Amino acid sequence: MTTELVSARQRANALSRHRGPDHPSVVEARARLAELQLAEKISATPLSPEQRSRLAALLLGGGS
Repeated sequence: MTTELVSARQRANALSRHRGPDHPSVVEARARLAELQLAEKISATPLSPEQRSRLAALLLGGGS
């Protein structure tokens, strides 16, 4: 786990404790945490071109 990911997790947790789960800063911090978690998982796994295409389609909203 990268230090950036640990920091993002800590930030999201701290913000949600003090501002509540629906506060815009909490929503933004959780989105950033999700982005970093996905990036770490994707980069840690060798992917075939087909897998990359499917993931790209999902991220761009065209896959199901």
